[in-house]
Amino acid sequence: MKAINLSFYKRKLTTISKQLFLEQGWPMPEGLRDPRKRDPLKFTLEDWQKAKRTGLNPKQTKVLLREC
Repeated sequence: MKAINLSFYKRKLTTISKQLFLEQGWPMPEGLRDPRKRDPLKFTLEDWQKAKRTGLNPKQTKVLLREC
């Protein structure tokens, strides 16, 4: 066993997921079709967990931070 550095793995996985959507004929998410159309208010697992602990809405928190 040996560790191999996977450079640019997120880009490679995005390319693979695009190919999978196209091959299967599934409707592709808007952000995957055009990265500029991604939802800037989409939150990560970390944001969701923090919101769950604090009881705040993560979308409202992101809007507030963007306005600042």
